[in-house]
Amino acid sequence: MKKLIEKYKSLSPVVKAPIWYTVCSVIQNGIGFFTMPIFTNLMTTQQYGLFTVYQSWMGILVIFTTLNLQYGAFNNAMIKYQEKREEFISSMQGLVLVLNAGFLLIYLIFHRQLNVLFGLSTVVMLVMFLEMALTPALGFWSGKKRFEYRYREVIGITLAMSFVNPAIGVAAVMMTDDKGVMKIVASAVVNAAFCFLIFARNMWRGKKLYVKEYWGYALSFNLPLIPYYLSQMIFNHSDRIMINSMVGTDKAAIYSVVYNCSMVITFAINAINNAFVPWTYERLNDKDYKSLGRVSNALSVFIGAILLMVMLVSPEIIDIMTPEEYYEGIWTMPPIICSLYFLFQSQLFINVEFFEEKKNYLVLGSVSGAVLNIVLNYLLIPVFGYTVAGYTTLAAYIVFAAANYFFMRKICAEKKSSIYDIRFLTLFALFMLAATIAIVFSYHSLWIRAGLLGGIAVLGLVFRKKLLETIKSIQDK
Repeated sequence: MKKLIEKYKSLSPVVKAPIWYTVCSVIQNGIGFFTMPIFTNLMTTQQYGLFTVYQSWMGILVIFTTLNLQYGAFNNAMIKYQEKREEFISSMQGLVLVLNAGFLLIYLIFHRQLNVLFGLSTVVMLVMFLEMALTPALGFWSGKKRFEYRYREVIGITLAMSFVNPAIGVAAVMMTDDKGVMKIVASAVVNAAFCFLIFARNMWRGKKLYVKEYWGYALSFNLPLIPYYLSQMIFNHSDRIMINSMVGTDKAAIYSVVYNCSMVITFAINAINNAFVPWTYERLNDKDYKSLGRVSNALSVFIGAILLMVMLVSPEIIDIMTPEEYYEGIWTMPPIICSLYFLFQSQLFINVEFFEEKKNYLVLGSVSGAVLNIVLNYLLIPVFGYTVAGYTTLAAYIVFAAANYFFMRKICAEKKSSIYDIRFLTLFALFMLAATIAIVFSYHSLWIRAGLLGGIAVLGLVFRKKLLETIKSIQDK
């Protein structure tokens, strides 16, 4: 332990920062995951469904009311305007306020019609606008801290919000019968209170609400990315919105809880990809495609094995984490979890697109998958019920991966090179689909699932040496 502490102290802030951000992400996701059963037990499926519908609509509307300015242009601006970061941040907050004021005015004029469309009351919608106007401030502030490799304040604020939000939420829900609305209001007020302090701090340091150059730069960069951001939100939230309007709020709640349980491993896949990206760029820059293909194959198998193991224990996860009425949602978990494998494959191809600065390809691939998801949901949910939404999600992610592969192949054709082992990735993707179907049928028998889980564990032991060598090679580089 003493040696580990000494080794940690010797690390530079550049190394310490990503370590702590990863730890913070794990804790933050863990708190959200383990407090979810508290709310699902305190609230009916209708009440919890209202909260999930609120989150889904806000996830979509925030793209228009903030243009996701804390992403996209922001990272480039931290380099471009390195000496005026505080000014840039305060001016971005000014732009967010103007955008929110404009959309709020439109809402107030057409609030009756929009309330029917969203399935939310006027009070809830006003709370949403408050949250959308203030929460970007935290993103701007924490984004700047990341560029400075200053992590302690960000982690402190993030963890404080992660603990206070569910604590206030539980207390508020227990005090009233209108638990769905109270959960929304409590969560939004806590977020807004923390973010208002950050907002005020950013304004005090930057002192500029409007700078023509900054506004022009941010708008020109982020406006073309709206289809991409919107398609990602459609992937994550359109299922719940359509289930709510076509089947009912209670089914939207069941699907939402099951979806969140299925997606809990997403942060691990993103962490793997984030660690893999710098190494990928080095290999692409050196034209070392053979090493890139070999390591990508190994990571695909590793992530696929993890996803299959999660599928096999999904009924137990739902049984432990939720009340009995949510158990019927287990049949949607295998396809949703399998879709994460195709998300990982997409990220492999997207890394090449970003390296070659082909952002338009990314937008086209995202939009095609999102449109397919909406069309399939519209056609199939009335016929087969909300469970089919898991399979439409899987189909959309397959198309998303295929589209990004197609565009990456165009890049490869221009460079007259082959970057990944597409034959292996295709065969393993087919194996994942077949295994997913088999696991769905195994849900009727605990013993079959236990046997399959044991088989994966044995294979992991047999090939552990090769797997560890691959991980070590990435770590060393």
